[in-house]
Amino acid sequence: LKVLDTVNVPTVGGGMTAVPVKEIREKAFSSAKKMTQLTIGKNVEIIGKKACEKCTKLTKVIGGVAVKEIRDGAFASCTELETLPSFDKLVKVGEKAFYKVKELTKFTFGKFVSKIGAKAFYACESLKTLKFKGTCELSVGSKAFDKIHSDAKATIKKAVKKEYTKELKKGKLKKSQIKAK
Repeated sequence: LKVLDTVNVPTVGGGMTAVPVKEIREKAFSSAKKMTQLTIGKNVEIIGKKACEKCTKLTKVIGGVAVKEIRDGAFASCTELETLPSFDKLVKVGEKAFYKVKELTKFTFGKFVSKIGAKAFYACESLKTLKFKGTCELSVGSKAFDKIHSDAKATIKKAVKKEYTKELKKGKLKKSQIKAK
């Protein structure tokens, strides 16, 4: 399945004009039982609330170069999802955004991430590698990383070691799991 870059809409004069697709709406693909791959168009900035919730056959998401926000429950219970792109422009990950995504092994947070919601990665049992590229002020919700892989490691920048360690601990990461580089 592919979310288009633009859609053609009628103009007042009777012609058509291409309009960028900026958002995947709430519950757009929720419970799509046969969807195995999702390609996100280059203009999409928001993945809506529960947009792909319970897409149990979804294994791979590609694209998403403009995504700034992944809203609450966007990929919740996508139990087979294992491959995600680097969301380099990502600012906010909503509550339970990746709740019980059991096959996901790694997630890279781009330079601009400032908020990770409660239980965002809760019960992502295979999640072992977390990489934080940024130094923005960060807020991490309760149990954001609870019940992820017991050997999980988070890599953060030395410049924000104290602040990020404090926030990541709120999300249930242990100090021993956080490494500053």
